[in-house]
Amino acid sequence: MMPRFGTDGSSADKGGKMQKELLGVFIEHPTTWLSGADLAAALGVSRSAVWKQIEGLRAQGVAIEAAPRKGYRLSAEANLLTAESVAQALPAGTNIAIEGHGLIDSTNKRAVALAGEGTPAWQVVLADAQSAGSGRRGRDFYSPAGVGIYMSVILRPKLPAQEATLLTMAAAVAVAEAAEAFSGEPLGIKWVNDVYRGQRKIAGILTEAALSLEEKSLRWAVVGMGLNVFPQPTVGESVYGSLFDDRPADPLLRARLAADILNRLQKYLAVLADRPYLEGYRRRLFFLGKPADLVEPQGRRTVLPVDIDDMGHLIVENSDGQREVVATGEISLRPHELGG
Repeated sequence: MMPRFGTDGSSADKGGKMQKELLGVFIEHPTTWLSGADLAAALGVSRSAVWKQIEGLRAQGVAIEAAPRKGYRLSAEANLLTAESVAQALPAGTNIAIEGHGLIDSTNKRAVALAGEGTPAWQVVLADAQSAGSGRRGRDFYSPAGVGIYMSVILRPKLPAQEATLLTMAAAVAVAEAAEAFSGEPLGIKWVNDVYRGQRKIAGILTEAALSLEEKSLRWAVVGMGLNVFPQPTVGESVYGSLFDDRPADPLLRARLAADILNRLQKYLAVLADRPYLEGYRRRLFFLGKPADLVEPQGRRTVLPVDIDDMGHLIVENSDGQREVVATGEISLRPHELGG
């Protein structure tokens, strides 16, 4: 659960500010034992005040362990994913603002509202859990607490409307690359927006946008990314997978991974038109050359995917051997869609 801090200048607000500062110290030194005396000196308060604020953080769900003659540190079970922990992991000088939530209905819904109000680009809405996460075609996106990364980014690219798919592709590669760097395991991509580990989907991208009819370009776009980092609590066998089969002893792993995804995405968006991510996207397309169902607004048909073009459109071979470029729709792997 993300800590909540008051803003009314009351004693509760002062305590909340101290808790936030204390949490920041722990985030900066996630595996180091910090004595009560050192923490008191860093915050300019008494050791009893430090103890009180530590208890306050624990009451809000932050796992902090204590040991005689050692002090305090974040527990490996802390598993923090907050605005502060992600911001701390970003490179210095990064112009990314993060709004954090312990629980939200949908990060995309919140980011879309902010974008419509004129919020600048690179505002991120981050959540530890979603109660109404959504995927493409109106699907639900299961988003339990403590196991995933759920975040949406406001973008204001100078991009023709017909090239909006490039945003989704860049995000998919950023997610895959960052996840591979942390896990050491190669991942795949299913056109247009799903990331797979083996035969199971572990991440999805949802891009929503508003158009400028006069300029026929995007006024803004929101790119939502959901990644299953650890196994989800499920009943029975799930078609979804996770990046890790268990939880490494790193209290800030999700935060560091989220920061890496954002950093890679920002670098790709800075040179979006040059398409440096395209080769990485194409290389991870694991379904090429295999019969699949193409799901389009007008229905479903069997095709043979063979490649993508420089716009990110799918090139397929029909039953008559003719090739066709497909700009919309999604691939469903037979006999059924894996994790779709």
